[in-house]
Amino acid sequence: MANYVSLKSAFRHWTIAASIAAVPALAQTSTNVNFLLSFNSSGGPAVHHFAMLHGSIGTLGNAHLSLDGVQTVDDSGKPSGNFQGTLSIVFNRLDRFDLTLKGVPLNTAGTTLSANVTAGTGAYKGATGAVSLTLSSAPGSSSLSLSGSGSVTIGSKTTSFTLGNLSGPYTTVDEDRMIANGGGNLPPLGAVSSATVTGEIDDASDRHSGTLTVNLNSTDSVNFFLNFTSKNASSVPAVVAGGTGAYAGATGNATLTLNPAPNNGFSITGFGTINQRPPTAAVISDVRAAFGSGQIGQNAWIAIKGKNLVPATLPASGVNWDNAPDFASGNMPTILQDLAVNVNGQRGYVQFYCSAATDPACADDQVNILTPLDTTSGYITLFVNNAGTPSAPFVVPMRPVAPSFLDFDILGHVVAVHLDASLLGPASLYPGLSTPAKAGETILAFAIGFGLPSTTVTAGSATQSGPLPQMPVCYIGAAQATVTSAYIISPGLTQITLIVPTGTPSGDNLLFCEYQGSSSYTQFTAAGNILTVQ
Repeated sequence: MANYVSLKSAFRHWTIAASIAAVPALAQTSTNVNFLLSFNSSGGPAVHHFAMLHGSIGTLGNAHLSLDGVQTVDDSGKPSGNFQGTLSIVFNRLDRFDLTLKGVPLNTAGTTLSANVTAGTGAYKGATGAVSLTLSSAPGSSSLSLSGSGSVTIGSKTTSFTLGNLSGPYTTVDEDRMIANGGGNLPPLGAVSSATVTGEIDDASDRHSGTLTVNLNSTDSVNFFLNFTSKNASSVPAVVAGGTGAYAGATGNATLTLNPAPNNGFSITGFGTINQRPPTAAVISDVRAAFGSGQIGQNAWIAIKGKNLVPATLPASGVNWDNAPDFASGNMPTILQDLAVNVNGQRGYVQFYCSAATDPACADDQVNILTPLDTTSGYITLFVNNAGTPSAPFVVPMRPVAPSFLDFDILGHVVAVHLDASLLGPASLYPGLSTPAKAGETILAFAIGFGLPSTTVTAGSATQSGPLPQMPVCYIGAAQATVTSAYIISPGLTQITLIVPTGTPSGDNLLFCEYQGSSSYTQFTAAGNILTVQ
């Protein structure tokens, strides 16, 4: 196809349980520790809210409003507690600002919510401000709408804006989660300034997973990965999964006991070993779905970033799998020139890696992989193994799906083609090669993270094809687009055929899709993707 080179370019320029008790060949300091921690719990059954709204933000332009947060439920399972989460106002994949919603109701139409601007990127980097929102309708079975006003300040310039009646699809996921805060001691390291347990329970498998973060001071902290069932809660294995300060890249393990305490609290006692590693140790700093969020799924392309993950002597072009001998037998490589990635105890398929020391386009050491077939839900660990030397484990949430569109550029113009296979985008994107879509036109858009096709997939096979089990629901601007087909066409790559709605205005239009990855889990592609129409 004519779009093959462009797809390769998009993959190349991503801008986005194993116990390791000791790491051979690296000098390290090991400390045996005891746990004497106590916590106040605020966990239990909850509802995770997701919404993707579209509309005008006054003079700032059209935007997606992406809602992501959690609300506790009452004994009948009805959301009743205060909502905690983030509302992001997203103009494209670069320009956005975030509002933190904490301790606010999300149940009744007419409810007013107040929130502060807490972060921003692109044109809104360093933004501050405040927004007042009114729920035009209470969260329904499939939609949400709101309006409001506010202001945002960048530098010395403050811009006031009005939010029209923004609306869009809304969904919830039932969760059983744990959020607990506490403190105590970690002898011989001393007093713990604060400690946090964050986790969730997969009711189907009784799998409890999460993290224990122990803050020793404002600089130094240690992360522990927890993975157990209610049957063995009296003796919980834990893996040291890095930290900050003196414990960046730390490894080790522990055995913990969870002890009930009054008022839904609990204590953690036990023992373990923490291995502090030298500055040259491999450390993962970020894992996320390619072109997407900090959650991953099975059969999904992900980007792993950090330091000392790959040899510092790599060529500037990096290493890719094009000439891997595995393809001769119809398989994808799990080891690429002595580098492998372990994802929840299984090998991932290594497609590309680059070194920050030799590639100016590689800001951090980066490894791109396709995740293995794995239906695990909850927190997992992964690590990079370079010539037998593993990095510290990194904890990341695993979901049934983690969908995202491939993007041509940092603004988020989606990788798409016309039916004649010519590139779709603004004329300035690839001069002489790319042209905008037209209202009413049928186009092909390419995405990843949609999980598995309805056909049988062989683990490790370099060939995958078949329709998705469900059809995505896609929106261009505020209008729903007709999706005529959605196929996995190669490992982890989805082709979505859709019709641009009649009446779509000329210019850059925001695009997203909603996909039900399982009977109980629905997710949206990232906010801010763009489709150009003329």
